[in-house]
Amino acid sequence: MSTPELERAAFNSYRVTQKWVSMIKGEFDTRKMHTSKWVNIFEAHNDSVSVREVFFLPRGIHGRNLVVTVSKKVWSILRVWEVKHDGEVGDAIGEWGQKGALFKSIAVNPDNESRVTVAVGMVTAEGRHSVEFLNLTPSFSFESVRSFETKLSPATLQGDLVALCDAKSKTAIFNWATSGYALLDDDHDSDTLRAQYIHQVVFAYESVLVARYLSLTLFAMPELHPDPPEDAVAHRPLSKFEYDTQDGMCISLSKDQRSCKILMREDGDPWKPRDEIHLRAYDLPFNPDYHHPPESQLEADTCPPYIFPPLLKATIPTSRGRLLAREIWLGKCGTASWVRPKPRRGVAEGMVTIPYIIPEGEPPRISMRLASEEEREKEYVMGTVLWDSELRRGEDGRLDIPDEPAMLEPFTMMTNRKTEDWTCVDYDEETGVFALGHEDGMVTLCGM
Repeated sequence: MSTPELERAAFNSYRVTQKWVSMIKGEFDTRKMHTSKWVNIFEAHNDSVSVREVFFLPRGIHGRNLVVTVSKKVWSILRVWEVKHDGEVGDAIGEWGQKGALFKSIAVNPDNESRVTVAVGMVTAEGRHSVEFLNLTPSFSFESVRSFETKLSPATLQGDLVALCDAKSKTAIFNWATSGYALLDDDHDSDTLRAQYIHQVVFAYESVLVARYLSLTLFAMPELHPDPPEDAVAHRPLSKFEYDTQDGMCISLSKDQRSCKILMREDGDPWKPRDEIHLRAYDLPFNPDYHHPPESQLEADTCPPYIFPPLLKATIPTSRGRLLAREIWLGKCGTASWVRPKPRRGVAEGMVTIPYIIPEGEPPRISMRLASEEEREKEYVMGTVLWDSELRRGEDGRLDIPDEPAMLEPFTMMTNRKTEDWTCVDYDEETGVFALGHEDGMVTLCGM
């Protein structure tokens, strides 16, 4: 990184930090979100094709800041865009897809030195399920490093390791470079037919955390073997935390992986009686008695790296409604962000009643018109700062951590001013930039 780039990055980090601090102090003005730095809306996919996914690639790949979008018309297409320092985006500089193939999931590698940039799980035009490991070349084309057939879908890609999951209980840890492989199963004896979709897989301290809709499971990091025997037994969990259905979750580890925070959002089932639901923030403590390697198998089974169950530390109110952008984000600095949906209005969504006088003797009627921007219910990007974040440290240097679970106040950070709903969201905590996909193929980039 050159000296001007380093200066620019340092100034931007300071500015973003001050934005978060101003939220804590109650000084944040949502209008400044749109004027203090930049906002850019660009067309990622034409013909009003919905943006299915949007995510940032690790900063500095081939000296660029890149964002990737995914859409599906006849088949799935992945496109790469360069984001300039002022948020300007030109034409797509890269594209990949296979004729007739539909993407199931995509995992991005945070290691920008790795040969593999993304792993794509897909169904080919012939109906075969496979995973493609792709490298983004200096010419911004994608080349296949490796591929193989499997019905499991990539959930996490980190360096040479990828976690591949099904929709029930199985997670495979695979090293694409050496073909090392191990299978984890968190519900081996269950005969339930209920789906357990994956939220996130995290390679933690000498262990693996698997977060699904109904449970969070801890496994020891397994040994990987290139050719496991056919009768190989799946690894069993060390600990398990079960809960009601969560429709969003994010796990954040500190750099030394000894501090683990978890943010969950309750299921937004519209048939439930309450309009308000909550996000819950948990702390997963590191086990001070853990040491590697364990002295015995008994110690390995009874003294895991983290202490279960996680401890509830804070709740954050949000609302229920029509929500397509379900991702929630929890950064290493303790900042959290998510999308608060607009209320569900059924067939009358986006409409308002026209008041008029009904003549005597006529049956009551309802007449409606399209709502104006001021009248229309809107989505919002919300944010908050966790209870123990350094951003909450006062001017006297004190950081007051409550003994009981805290109720954290959410802050409105951004409003969706387009008619089309957000479909997906990504956030880069380091640069303070949001990327939000829309139903009409547009993408909004917004710098704090």
